[in-house]
Amino acid sequence: MPKYYGCPCEGCGKPLTLQDDIVVCPDCGAPYHRVCYEKLGQCIHRPAHAAGYEWKFPYEESQLRTCPSCGERTLRDEETCRCCGAVLPPEGQEPPSSRGSGEETFDYSQMYRQFGTSADPEKEFFEDAFGKEAKMDGIDRQDWLDYIGPAAPAYLAAYSRMQLQKSKVSMSFSALLFGPFYFFYRKAWKPAFGFLAAELLLAAPTFIEMLQLSGSALAPAMSASALTVFARVCSVLSFVLMLVRGMYGKWLYRKSAADHIRRIQSEFPDAQQRQAVLRAQGKPANLIRIRNSRNVSIEGILLRDPAAWNTHIHYSDGVTIRDVKLINDATVPNTDGFDPDASTNVMIDHCFAYCSDDNVAVKTTNNLGLNKELQNVVVRSCVFLTRKSSLKVGTETKAARMSDILFEDNDIVECDRALALYCNDGALFENITFSNNRVERNYPDSQRRPIHFKISERHGKGRIRNVMIRNCDFATVFPRPAEIAGLDADHTIDSLTFSNVTIGGRPVRSLDDLGAKIRFTENIRFE
Repeated sequence: MPKYYGCPCEGCGKPLTLQDDIVVCPDCGAPYHRVCYEKLGQCIHRPAHAAGYEWKFPYEESQLRTCPSCGERTLRDEETCRCCGAVLPPEGQEPPSSRGSGEETFDYSQMYRQFGTSADPEKEFFEDAFGKEAKMDGIDRQDWLDYIGPAAPAYLAAYSRMQLQKSKVSMSFSALLFGPFYFFYRKAWKPAFGFLAAELLLAAPTFIEMLQLSGSALAPAMSASALTVFARVCSVLSFVLMLVRGMYGKWLYRKSAADHIRRIQSEFPDAQQRQAVLRAQGKPANLIRIRNSRNVSIEGILLRDPAAWNTHIHYSDGVTIRDVKLINDATVPNTDGFDPDASTNVMIDHCFAYCSDDNVAVKTTNNLGLNKELQNVVVRSCVFLTRKSSLKVGTETKAARMSDILFEDNDIVECDRALALYCNDGALFENITFSNNRVERNYPDSQRRPIHFKISERHGKGRIRNVMIRNCDFATVFPRPAEIAGLDADHTIDSLTFSNVTIGGRPVRSLDDLGAKIRFTENIRFE
């Protein structure tokens, strides 16, 4: 959560650092050390939430600087770092050298953390080439740094020289020697496949010549002398192609990378998520993305460590995901498991997902302008673990209607929230069923509720109606009660039915048994 680094924890007042485990109040956005939030049990600003209180970053960027000793954000006008206590040298002055102390160390991680933010010759060179706004192809320098990764200084220096010389030529020995594989490695797909096709075409005469020499029946009937001449010409052309590839490889990578960065920017408007995707060195944000497709089936595979959402099912119909295992890096934010988005007739069956974020998030994002009503999504017979919500509809809800969603026969080993409905953007949620699901234990995150149904006004006012929770067992009592909260008298949660639900071994037969926070609801029934 980079935007919180350098500001004080709302619980203890100590500055939040890169190494801290940070949680954020879901209502107002106030940041805390996890231990501070758990100790308090609730946000200190809770009394002001009803009035619409929103936390604001307490400092302007001009008030902060980076400590040269620890690399953390600290106040510019203080003499010592708030995080490590080191004496801060005057800005523009190098910190005292450790030479002669008998032992020298160099913090490479600090160098990369600070690269692009502190004054350096490479940055000045880049600005000379592309202007003080430091944008290449309309993209901020920092986005290029995040996308390219550790090789960024060399590439940006080369691009700066090319810009000043008004040239597209800069020799890349990697592209020269490794051919299409260089572009595949850099995920520059168009030049990768283009050069591969050209190499195969130019190699064809030599291959045919070898077939003729071996006496193979597969060899076409061609004049041996003509074929030899043709093969020699293709060899020369292949050599020329290799030179072209080496001379223009960096420029081709630049164009491909710019297109990819722009796609990431459009798909991930949230700055935090976009930064995580870009810093994955150009890796696809999702391990699987199904978009504008019909009748897709994926079975029996293992997917690990995405940069963001693992499997995104967007604007599609008739998608089946069966016997798929997802294992995400628990330290990377926003790594959802399965995200059916503006899609119809989706089946997620007999799958396993371990995630740092939602196991399943049924949503409608309006991503790339592709949006429609979501209908008929089934999540069945799965095993889930997560630090956030397990079975969830929302948070993005930008279609007019999201209906006929079934979560059935799933085992939730661990989660912060088990059943979640977040209607934030004006949709109608209708006909949603949680049936025969089992919840084992609670993960200590920000909410810690068994059930959290809520209507909020972000981009519109929505409604929730016809929700069934049937034959569901919560083996443990969550630290905080369930919350079922409509927005106002016209935007309510209507017709919610509980049937054979137990929490901590006790049957839920009334609102008192549920112990929930209730507001703006209608027709809550217990069977």
